[in-house]
Amino acid sequence: EDMSLGAKTKIHDALGRALFISKRYLIEPGSVGRDAVLRELEYSLSLAENVSGEGIKDEHFIDRCIEQAGNLGVEVNFEGTIPKDEDIRMIVDTAITVEITNVLRYSDEKTLSVLCTDDEREYDIEIRTAGKPADSEFVEKGGLKNLRELAESVGGTMSLVFEPTFLLTVTMLKGEDR
Repeated sequence: EDMSLGAKTKIHDALGRALFISKRYLIEPGSVGRDAVLRELEYSLSLAENVSGEGIKDEHFIDRCIEQAGNLGVEVNFEGTIPKDEDIRMIVDTAITVEITNVLRYSDEKTLSVLCTDDEREYDIEIRTAGKPADSEFVEKGGLKNLRELAESVGGTMSLVFEPTFLLTVTMLKGEDR
């Protein structure tokens, strides 16, 4: 059975976090508890086992992302409201996870500021990272490329700004406006 891009992305993101936390457990003994590693691995496997044609339903994924980011040494400051719409919530989940991964890989600064706002017509997420801007030869690939495709699949947009700090903005229309 074919999985949606959103389901594939969510499983990929969960497995990526499981690998990061496992690596940290092995390289920095005592920095992460064994139980946290096992929980993340079990969660990743349960996502893969419970995927259906409708995607993956997990209303607490954003909370899990933030909790696991802390286990990996990344502080996530979340402000705003978590969307009720499943498609939009999944895109917000993905945006936060992609940026946690990018901070771990490319940044000396380990803090993300996430602002989620909405009005009658649209939902916006802004994610900021302090630290040095990306190289001028930045190529959008992997997680950011998949995130753009997800946002555009629901009629949304995504923009990136690199100076003075990194800013990712995703805007998605609500309900009938899509």
